[in-house]
Amino acid sequence: MERPPVAGLTQVGALVGTAGYMSPEQVNGYSVDHRSDIFSFGIILYEMITGKSPFRRPSSVETMHAILKEEPPELGPEWRLPPVLERTVYRCLEKDPRQRFQSTQDLIFHLEGATLPASSTTLIRPP
Repeated sequence: MERPPVAGLTQVGALVGTAGYMSPEQVNGYSVDHRSDIFSFGIILYEMITGKSPFRRPSSVETMHAILKEEPPELGPEWRLPPVLERTVYRCLEKDPRQRFQSTQDLIFHLEGATLPASSTTLIRPP
């Protein structure tokens, strides 16, 4: 008699994650590493700026398709973002993990080296 799978364990090739925060490699069922988390962080950063997800669609399947095939909507001038912050968001959201920051330490180093305006009131203003 075959034993039932043990709860909590995943199988090779199984999709695990919240559709709206998955990286392209997760959606494809490929091996993931810390760079997948950097992609998810990029989604959260985008949401913090705009109030909406860059890839959210009516269904999970459509959301995952958008993650794989669509670029995030532009963060237009109405957001009045410092260019370095805009570049940070898009670099986190690169489809190819080799094009993202290679570690959170690289991401921190990038942000620490950025010159941001002295007044936080000029950073983000929704349209």
